[in-house]
Amino acid sequence: QHMHQLVRALLQGKHPRRAVRNYLLHAPLQKYSGFIGISHHEKDVLAELGFAADSIRVVSCPVDFQHYVHQPAPQKHHRPTIIYIGQLILRKGWDVLIQAAPNIRASIPDVRIIMITHNTSQLAHLHEMIRTNDLQDTIEIHMRVPEEVKVDLLLQSHVLVSPSRYEGFGIPVIEAMAAHCGVVAADVPACNEVITNQVSGLLHKYADPQDLADTTIRLLRDEELRERITTYCYTHVQQTYERAVTTRQAVDFYQTIFRSWSQNA
Repeated sequence: QHMHQLVRALLQGKHPRRAVRNYLLHAPLQKYSGFIGISHHEKDVLAELGFAADSIRVVSCPVDFQHYVHQPAPQKHHRPTIIYIGQLILRKGWDVLIQAAPNIRASIPDVRIIMITHNTSQLAHLHEMIRTNDLQDTIEIHMRVPEEVKVDLLLQSHVLVSPSRYEGFGIPVIEAMAAHCGVVAADVPACNEVITNQVSGLLHKYADPQDLADTTIRLLRDEELRERITTYCYTHVQQTYERAVTTRQAVDFYQTIFRSWSQNA
C-alpha cells in the first residue's frame, strides 16, 4: 500500500525527496507488532490511521520523582511566581502567555513570570513583545538551564502555565505536579487528559489570552484551591507518572508481544 502511494505521489509530481522520505518513515509501520502511545489522543489518531486499537498501549511519559521526593512542601518564592517551560514556537502558545501577562500584572502587580526554553527561533519576537508590553521587570528568560536549575525554579513557582495549541503529552505539566506547583493548561489534547479541571489543575480556553489571565489569577489568589490541587497532584503523579510505574507498563507490553510471537512461532 505504501509503495503504491509512493509511486502515485511521484507520478503526480510530488517533490521526490519529500515523497521518498515519507515512504521511508511510514512503510516500516506495516511490520509493527504493537504501538506505545503516550496519550489516549495519540492512540485514537493511530486507530484513525488504520492500526488495530487493541495493538496500541498507552504508556505516558514519566517524571523522575527522585528530584522532588525530598521536598514534598517546597518553599515558594515571596513573589507570586508563574513558570512556562517550552520551546519558543507558536504551537507551545508562548505568545498567548505574553498577551495574557499585562492583565495578570494589572491584578497582581508583583507577579513574576519565568520562561525556560532551549529554542531561540522566536526569541527576537519574544523580546519585542516584552518591550511593547513593558514587561521587562515581570518576565525572566532562562536559556538551556541544567536539570537541577529547572527543578529549583519549579519548586519556587506557584503556577505553571501550559498554553499550548496542541500537545503530544506535556511533560512540564507532570513535573509541576511533582513540584507542588499548580497547573493552568489549555483545554486541548493531550493536556486535558493529564489535567482534570478543578481536580488536578485548571483548564483555559484554546488560545485565549483573557481566559488564560483570568484562570491564572484565580489559581494564584485562591490559596485553598491551589493547596487542594497540589496536594492531590503530588500523590497522583507518584502513582501514575513516576518512572518506575511507566517502565513496568512498557515492559508488560513488550512481554505481551513476545508471548504472542512465541505462540505463533
